[in-house]
Amino acid sequence: MNKNNATIPRTADCFDIVLNDGPRVKVLLDGQALEVWLDDAPSLRLLLGGTDSATRSAMIIGLNTTDAVGLRLAILGALNFLFATDVMVDTLKLNFSDYQQALPSLLRSGLAVVDLNGQVLFTRDAFVQQPDLWLQVESSAAYPLAYVISNGKRHPRRPPNNPKTVYRRFIPWLNQWLTLRTLDLDTDLDSFHAWMNNPRVAKFWEEDGAIEKHRAFIINALADPHVHPLIGCLDDKPFGYFEVYWAKEDRIAPFYNATDYDRGLHMLVGEEWARGPHFISAWLNSLVHYVMLDDPRTQLIVCEPRADNVRMIDYLRQTGFAFHREFDFPHKRAALLILEREVFSQGPWITD
Repeated sequence: MNKNNATIPRTADCFDIVLNDGPRVKVLLDGQALEVWLDDAPSLRLLLGGTDSATRSAMIIGLNTTDAVGLRLAILGALNFLFATDVMVDTLKLNFSDYQQALPSLLRSGLAVVDLNGQVLFTRDAFVQQPDLWLQVESSAAYPLAYVISNGKRHPRRPPNNPKTVYRRFIPWLNQWLTLRTLDLDTDLDSFHAWMNNPRVAKFWEEDGAIEKHRAFIINALADPHVHPLIGCLDDKPFGYFEVYWAKEDRIAPFYNATDYDRGLHMLVGEEWARGPHFISAWLNSLVHYVMLDDPRTQLIVCEPRADNVRMIDYLRQTGFAFHREFDFPHKRAALLILEREVFSQGPWITD
């Protein structure tokens, strides 16, 4: 069995996750001792202290890896466990007194910071912006900056979309893996066609029609450099279509002060079995998380659902989006909602 598809146990005292093409990270809690294993080897052991307000203290009592990558993964595994099991904690204060040589790489990545008292701190907002546990491909941030003009709009040249799975996350309340992968014409045409002709979807997307219309839609979406069309899957079973777009060259740009790396979202769930709040909290939070991980220069995510799509607007607000105003596109009355990176990074949702 492919270990990436293995059943992942998650209980109050155990967390187990398989990284893409990487080690299995297993976290065990035994009393006040937290132990992190990488594959079959114990790598990090922490003794947990108490919680002062939103800060949890701990000290390293065992470190069996001197490799910077291994230490980073072990720390990330410990943080994932701690932040998931106590949503009120937003900071881990870790005593590094005997392991100072292991600290510089953690500081350079921003995962750890040192406060004015010399305490080493790991914060929730820094943790959720580290790509290691979730992002499956290289970040867009490495793409060189060069400006181009398209349709009269000056914007950075966008990197080509990776044609693979780009994001992967285990959803404990569904006991399923959620993945986001790039839309594929041959694989996804039939599902896409069925979804667009679903009356519930057609009411808001207004793209119902013949399969050849939807073939052309997919071809155009894949050829558009400002859009990344994605298929959402649960345990590799497709359930929805999402578009992540660069806002600067999109039709939304004239309606707010769009900056170079703002992104926007279009979303639809096509399968009836994937509807409901417990599914939406899984895929909407994950979609937002992917966008923020893909390029750290992205400070805002915008959405412009139809103004009468009250339910979707409510879900967006629960995810941290702020309602700004209504406005008129040529084809619809829309609501403008904006999520700031700072709001996203301080939310507890990604480790729930």
